[in-house]
Amino acid sequence: MDEASLLLLFDTNRPCWSAPLVELAGEDPAGLGILEERKLLERVDSEAYVLTATGRERFTGLASECYLETVAGPPPADPAHSLFGLESILRLDQGFHSPWGSKDAKADLALSYLPALPLAGNLDELEALQGHPLASSFASEFPRVGQEVPRPSAEKLEDWAEKSGASRGNLRLDVLFLHRYDYAYYMEAAAPGDSLRLLNTDRLMIRLAKPFEASEGYFLRKTAEDLSSLRPFLEYARRFLLPGRFDTDTQEQSSVTWWVWATRTAEEASILQRWLAPVSGRLIGPSAPLDFWIFSLEALRAEHERHETFYELFESAAIAVARTA
Repeated sequence: MDEASLLLLFDTNRPCWSAPLVELAGEDPAGLGILEERKLLERVDSEAYVLTATGRERFTGLASECYLETVAGPPPADPAHSLFGLESILRLDQGFHSPWGSKDAKADLALSYLPALPLAGNLDELEALQGHPLASSFASEFPRVGQEVPRPSAEKLEDWAEKSGASRGNLRLDVLFLHRYDYAYYMEAAAPGDSLRLLNTDRLMIRLAKPFEASEGYFLRKTAEDLSSLRPFLEYARRFLLPGRFDTDTQEQSSVTWWVWATRTAEEASILQRWLAPVSGRLIGPSAPLDFWIFSLEALRAEHERHETFYELFESAAIAVARTA
């Protein structure tokens, strides 16, 4: 067992591991028990392991020794949910090659944007938000432009927010999975204010769904709430954060954005497909280009072929709900 490589798995994006997922990541799962005996890990339910206080200190020391800018992950509030997200990341990562590219996944994060709009309780309320005064004012002040036009200044955004009374919103995601093509070619590209480095990426924005624990009405309400944040975030990204460069990269290739529901089982994925089918034509709305998909961990586990691209993986193992033509 390599103590360092195993312990360093437990970073802020992956604070909780199980033996099967450690093995999936290519490490020796027997090492979990050894690190537990050394008081570096503790078990928080039947299968989840997290760092102890001593383990976090050891993690920090090892990261420093290895010159890694990584931080030890605190124990998650919901270990089962954390493991669900982690397996989603690992299965996606192992589901396609991306030669010359790179993959970067972040768990349990929030994407900030302006302006925050009221949360819709249904799709009718969601569609009414298109005419909200703040949405109209933002669109007027920050028109969509091509990449040849300089990005608006942060001062202009702050002045507009102060005058309009707008506040910041947060698009909360269970997982943000970023894919970059030809990483060496694009690695120097950067944009001011783009702290998550969304420039030159394809983005899978993932919501972990548990239909066995919910009703159709509850799920659709939560979907309307999610879209109440997703739609203004996309407007912010296209008009201010990366104007002319959110949907097209610096080499004039398409950058895609997909909203994805992940489930544990294929049966759960079928339930979501049934619930979403009657409203699928209303999901994209003003946010094109944007796709909606569903995948299950069960379906990804059954994929014996490692695909060339994530497009091929989704075409083979996922369910398309709504797609931009």
